[in-house]
Amino acid sequence: MKVRVKTYGTVTPGPAAARAGQEIEMEIPEGANVGDLLAHLGISPSRGGTVVMNGRILSKEGDLVDGALVQIFQVMHGG
Repeated sequence: MKVRVKTYGTVTPGPAAARAGQEIEMEIPEGANVGDLLAHLGISPSRGGTVVMNGRILSKEGDLVDGALVQIFQVMHGG
């Protein structure tokens, strides 16, 4: 299945993807979840703080759907 991926902040995908802030389309296996996508992109789960698919926040176990826009935001700290 294909998903569109866009990263924000200091989250930088591995060599298979574009720089942060650029949207890419990629092929992932059917039934893949957020954790699978992060692994495929070479992003440590501790670096991808919030993952949003089509406007919904997902857990690392959240299932992805074909054609979805997946946005990955950096971990935020502060007070």
